[in-house]
Parts: sequence; C-alpha cells; structure tokens
Amino acid sequence: MKLSDIIIHEDESIMVINKPAGLIVHPDGKGDFETLSNMILEEHPEIKFVGEPLVLAGGEIIMRPGIVHRLDRDTSGVIVIAKNDLAYTSLKQQFHDHTAKKHYLAIAYGSFRSPRGIINQPIGRSNQDIRKWAAGVHARGEKRDSITRYMVKSSSKTLSADSEHHTVSLLDVYPETGRTHQIRVHLQYIQHPIIADQLYASYVPELVGMKRQALHAADITIKHPLTNKQTRYSAPFPEDFETAIKLMYD
Repeated sequence: MKLSDIIIHEDESIMVINKPAGLIVHPDGKGDFETLSNMILEEHPEIKFVGEPLVLAGGEIIMRPGIVHRLDRDTSGVIVIAKNDLAYTSLKQQFHDHTAKKHYLAIAYGSFRSPRGIINQPIGRSNQDIRKWAAGVHARGEKRDSITRYMVKSSSKTLSADSEHHTVSLLDVYPETGRTHQIRVHLQYIQHPIIADQLYASYVPELVGMKRQALHAADITIKHPLTNKQTRYSAPFPEDFETAIKLMYD
C-alpha cells in the first residue's frame, strides 16, 4: 500500500488520509509494524520534525510527523495530518478546544430504547485489564471527563454463525472529547458494545460479517489552517463496513 492510495485531500498545509483498518498510526515500541507515520516519512521526510515526538518509558523517541490525532489500529476512516508547524499548532488548538468536529459510524449490539442519547461518563484506566480503559465502577486512577453523543440510524435482526437471532444498530456517533478508546468504552458502558470489538466485546457473537471493530471515522470538520474556512472531509466506507451495512438490510 502506498500513501498516495489513501490520500483524500492534500495541499500545502495538510494531508487528509482515509486510514484502512489494521494500519497503526505511529509506532509504540512494542513491535515492528508498518505505520502511517513511517509511510508519511518515506514520501515527506521534510515534515519529520513537525509536531511532537513520543517519548517511551524506556527513553526511546518515536517520531510522529504531523500527527495531531489518531485512530485505533482497527478503526478505519479520516485522519488529518499537519504538513508544517503553523498547521500543526492550529489543528492542535482546535482539538484541544473541541472545535474540530468528528463524526463516526458504528454498528453496535442490541436495540436502543431511545433514538438518540448522550453518554457523559469520565474515563480512566480499567481495574480489570491493563490494556483497557473504562467508565463507571471499573475505572481507576485519574478519570477524565468524556462525552459522546449518538443517534440511531436503524436497527435490524441478524443471524450469528449458530443461527441465533440478534439485533444490531447502525449509529451516528459524535465524540465531544477525544479520550483513548472513548467510543468503544462508552458504548460498552451502556451495554451496546461495538460488534467485533475483540478487546471490549469478545463475548458478542460474530455478526454481519465483521472481523474487526465496526467503527469508521466518516468525516471531520476543521477550520483550515491556511484559509481559516470551516471545511469538512469525508472518508468512504471500506468494503467490509459497506458489506456489513448491506447485510443489515437483507
């Protein structure tokens, strides 16, 4: 895969990427994987020092060229990269102030009583699994304010591999804060976890053909660092997500 294959938009200030599921945004020192940041450095070595490096516990420094925000490895969709310091500073401030608006699509387990809702629950480290974050009684340590809004687009019955009927729901999700795993944690907290989320919902059967968490960053609205105009960028569905939605309506 080449960087050019996944670019949605590029100009002198930013690149907008449609990140495929399975691609890590930047190295974490735990394995030798292909990452988006390494792909960026190969084609744009001039932006190596744009942004802030990550310093690991062991002192290793990980370069994150132009990375202002990130998506989980198995979440697909739109991510914005800064190409210079001015753009980085502008975007970082927008994310800090929550003026950068993100919209996700998720396929969650179960049917919802209300067509819309707000999950306002602080998130901290899980007291059950060091890999996880948690809301409610299972959160430990520092808990940070976290707010997620959602709207139910549709719900439908579907069959699992053992021919049991289950309900899944397609959601529009709008995180108002940007905590690690926020949408996954909040939906699991209200007992509607994202299907095929192996970390937070391994107990949910395989449904609508998804092999990875059914979460897609559909679009993002930012104030362009150069023009200062509000601009929305969208990422088309990957094939697996599109197939899953079609199966919901079969």
